[in-house]
Amino acid sequence: MVHGIAINPSNGNVYIGDREEYRIVVCDAKGAFVKTIQMRNLVCALYVDPRGQLWMATGQDGQIFKIDWDGNVLGAIGNGPGRGKGQFVEASYLVMDSRGNLFTGDTSVARITELVAR
Repeated sequence: MVHGIAINPSNGNVYIGDREEYRIVVCDAKGAFVKTIQMRNLVCALYVDPRGQLWMATGQDGQIFKIDWDGNVLGAIGNGPGRGKGQFVEASYLVMDSRGNLFTGDTSVARITELVAR
């Protein structure tokens, strides 16, 4: 169940988030299979920021991950699942503004959350 797509700016590889299988499937720029990266969390959105950093929304797991191109988690944002401050019911959709603030949509509670860069 594809729920995100991102392109690695350094080599053109395409990263496809497969939510139900908890994985990212990687293909080269011509569509040939490269590898599968198994994740421990749902893959509900993938986003590449202006610096080439990969981000992943974990859907119902309530966090946003900063990950490297091999799927290793470099950092996490979010206070887990829920409706409170810093929580997500189903984090999805990611975008960053020019100041480095990350925005994510929550499809279950119809809201957008701004995560302020520090």
